[in-house]
Amino acid sequence: SRLIGASPEEIVFTSGGTESNNLAIHGVLNFLPRDRMEVITSSIEHPATSVPLSSVERKGIRIHRLPTLPSGTVDVDAFQSALGPQSTLVTIMHSNNETGVLQPIETIGRLLENHPAHFHTDCAQSVGKVPIDVNALRVDLLSIAGHKLYAPKGVGALFVRAGTPLRPYMEGAGHENGLRPGTENVPYIAGLGIACDLANSRLEETTTRVCFLRDALQKGLTDEIPGCQVMGNAAERLPNTLNIVFPKHLGADLLAALPWLYASTGSACHSGEVSGSPVLQAMGLSAQESARAIRFSLGHDTTEAQIERVVREMKTLF
Repeated sequence: SRLIGASPEEIVFTSGGTESNNLAIHGVLNFLPRDRMEVITSSIEHPATSVPLSSVERKGIRIHRLPTLPSGTVDVDAFQSALGPQSTLVTIMHSNNETGVLQPIETIGRLLENHPAHFHTDCAQSVGKVPIDVNALRVDLLSIAGHKLYAPKGVGALFVRAGTPLRPYMEGAGHENGLRPGTENVPYIAGLGIACDLANSRLEETTTRVCFLRDALQKGLTDEIPGCQVMGNAAERLPNTLNIVFPKHLGADLLAALPWLYASTGSACHSGEVSGSPVLQAMGLSAQESARAIRFSLGHDTTEAQIERVVREMKTLF
């Protein structure tokens, strides 16, 4: 609660970010009359948001998918054009899981201040890495994935602002104030609490150090390998995320040549086959160009020696 500026009564514990997103989306849409339902979202959402939205779309609810600027940010002008009297729910991620680009959530929150639409943001990538304040963002719902800030895998939370209409999409019991039936995983919830306390206590220090290492990695790779393209470099990004499109080689081939390097050719949550990233294509790349991308994710234990090794050994592949 302290980490995101919420009261304890406004936190619903879940199994992770995916469940939190589903509860936010289905919970709002199942509560309100279908004759006034339209949803506004972005074209770069994580599948934990985009797949549930496709499901409700098949049931006849209209979905506005906002275009993305080349910088990787949602087009706010397009949002203002899409917002109308039928808009029921706005769900836009706080930061993109592939590029790290921070989205204009606070700006959109201000635009919604006098509008009845409910505002949800998927904050799985951001909480514990950058300052988050639910009141500054003006969101009604905010999703958290515990393992993204070093809590155990399998626990998460959903911030639900008091008064937000929400109906549980699972049934069976009255846990979590009737919003999430099922016995709570108390040890994992305690782990999430400790992880949040630790993140809160060292947020500025960790952010500064990790950002320095990310910039060193970016400079090293772009200096040593001509033709690299940094995605989202013109926008504000998470301190730990770097997405680079390399010349000549598929990202998957580069990673196969460096088996000790744990990185991703897309979102780590849904990778596994060689294909172009829809997120990078939404930013203007071709499918072939986006397939040459690698996402590097740094952590609190990343070292300068590791950064130097990545640059040194990646250079030998070109």
